[in-house]
Amino acid sequence: MSFMQFLRAHASQYTGGGVDQGIQEAQQVAGSGDLRSIAQAVLTNGLTLMGGIAVLVIVIAGVMMIINGGDDATRQRAIRAVLYVVAGLILILIASAIVQFVANNF
Repeated sequence: MSFMQFLRAHASQYTGGGVDQGIQEAQQVAGSGDLRSIAQAVLTNGLTLMGGIAVLVIVIAGVMMIINGGDDATRQRAIRAVLYVVAGLILILIASAIVQFVANNF
């Protein structure tokens, strides 16, 4: 469901189509509603969000490495953070591949 589809469904009742056209647009926004498509959408969006957070953590750890001021403990903590995030990204990619495989084959 995209925000633009929602706006179009909401606005169609005010642009001459009336309530009936608004209902038709809203039904198109809702999608199929079966459990499989809902679960796939939730998992896909969740994995995408986790990937974005992982990239943000890598950037923060990179900044920590740059501005550590010669402190080895901070540098080591930043390196560990990057390693853990890279391992997490690998798991996210594997999980994404599994979700796509299951969605396409079952």
